[in-house]
Amino acid sequence: MTKLMEKAVEIVRLLPPESQDEIAHAMLSLAGSEAEPESIEPAHLADVLESLAQAKRREFATDAEVEAAFRRFDPAAVRPTCSTRPSLRPWCDTKGSG
Repeated sequence: MTKLMEKAVEIVRLLPPESQDEIAHAMLSLAGSEAEPESIEPAHLADVLESLAQAKRREFATDAEVEAAFRRFDPAAVRPTCSTRPSLRPWCDTKGSG
């Protein structure tokens, strides 16, 4: 295992179990080892297919649009940074940012 992967695992260990599982699913998916694909509710299928088409066309949301979307669900939401998320500190220290 590389040093970077070891550092990532150290940080993930500090997260709640639900977050750890989400990251594990993402890693398995990226590595091509995900046993089962995520199921899509039929009511959401059209939106998922449209999103995939947009991604294929390289049409992505701006930072401001993403920030606005998060704020709709949690007005107090802030993008996690090294100063707002202490669990990121080990990673931030390796990047020289704070």
